[in-house]
Amino acid sequence: MKEKVVVIGAGIAGLTTAYQLAESGYEVVVVERDDAVGGLSRTYKNEGFSFDSGPHRFYTKNQDVINFIQDILGEEYVSFKMTSSVFLMGKYYDWPLSLKVVRKLPFHIMLTAGFDMIRLSLKKPKTVEKYSDHILQKYGKTLYKIDFNPYTSKFTKMPTSEIHSDWAYAGVNRAVIDEEVKMDSIFDVVKSTLMNTKKKEALTLIYPKQGISVFSEVIAERIVELGGSILLNVAPQSFKCEDKKIVGMTLSDGTQIDSISQVVWTGKITEAATLLNLPQKDLEYLNIVTYNVRMKGQPKKDDQWIYYVDDDLVFNRLYNTVRFSQYKAPINCYGLCVEVTMRNDSENLKNPEKLYGQVLADLKRVKLIDNDDEVLGISHEILRDAYPLYKVNYRGELRDEFDNVNNAVDNLTLAGRNGLFWYNNMDHSIENAFEVVENIKAGKRHIAINEFWK
Repeated sequence: MKEKVVVIGAGIAGLTTAYQLAESGYEVVVVERDDAVGGLSRTYKNEGFSFDSGPHRFYTKNQDVINFIQDILGEEYVSFKMTSSVFLMGKYYDWPLSLKVVRKLPFHIMLTAGFDMIRLSLKKPKTVEKYSDHILQKYGKTLYKIDFNPYTSKFTKMPTSEIHSDWAYAGVNRAVIDEEVKMDSIFDVVKSTLMNTKKKEALTLIYPKQGISVFSEVIAERIVELGGSILLNVAPQSFKCEDKKIVGMTLSDGTQIDSISQVVWTGKITEAATLLNLPQKDLEYLNIVTYNVRMKGQPKKDDQWIYYVDDDLVFNRLYNTVRFSQYKAPINCYGLCVEVTMRNDSENLKNPEKLYGQVLADLKRVKLIDNDDEVLGISHEILRDAYPLYKVNYRGELRDEFDNVNNAVDNLTLAGRNGLFWYNNMDHSIENAFEVVENIKAGKRHIAINEFWK
């Protein structure tokens, strides 16, 4: 009799786990609360335009992950050189920074940043917990004031004094992407820009031709072909536990799943704790509303994605659809996917349409729209629980949540972005799934920790 593994969540981590286990002879059941697979990596279609839930792409140096991605996509992908920029103090600058970019900064900014660097070189760094303290002692007051503080406050909807320093490590690493480019302090910035005058080759990224959902859809098809099940529009409602093991599960539509051997949980860790009747911890996730703007003509900028630091702009980041794939818009058209983060108590989260006018007005301010005739339409998608929010107390809260869940039952494995409360990329989720699968096959339990604790 096959061992039955129930995977909660049909995102990248959940589907990769389920597929590899199905290939190895396990009976797999995937449970997904939404109406389609993909999780945080979805593609939405509207009048011939395709918009992803953010600027998703694949980039990794892990050859096993590369092989897996290419196996899933076959010939149905494109590759391109990464181009991105940052809008700061009313101007666009290439990202990551280069010598050419630094020379364009206002002289007084370079001067005060230089004084910051001298002052920091004379101080011994301290161990700090707050994001604000970390940035001040790593980058100085100037960069904190003009960049890190306004952008992070706008993104998290919180003062940076209430954010943990781990958010700095996570944010910089995910934004830079290239492991060879170091931006961990003002000294790294100087070294990577002023002291390296050779033009660095842009990264080559991989992307499915028809949108990021294709990746998840192909994996889902393979799971079903191998005899696995994918249940949509349902969520776990209760567990049946015996001898510290989950042996059964009731879903929100009344479906019963029995004879469970293992559960892989890629949903929110807080929801797993609730179903196990554990105390609630102060762990919060940020939501994203993507405003998808259908445009005619040609893009004003060639970048795939752009970060917007200035805090008087409503959005944090946007991506240009046809710079990922020409198949994502009709001929002589393109799409702008604009991201706005919102906490659960935001009034705008209840009525995202209220921001349509402001989004379009701000796109004009940043010179991505010249006139109203270019805009064919605007719509939105809500992406709930998109980012774990690293508040100052999150380490202790998460450590307790990990321990409580892992001690409550022996056959539930936490995985993926939401299950591990992990600010990660798709490539990391695939790698994490590989580790989970190997441990299940070996009869071991995979207990991961947050990568920023190492």
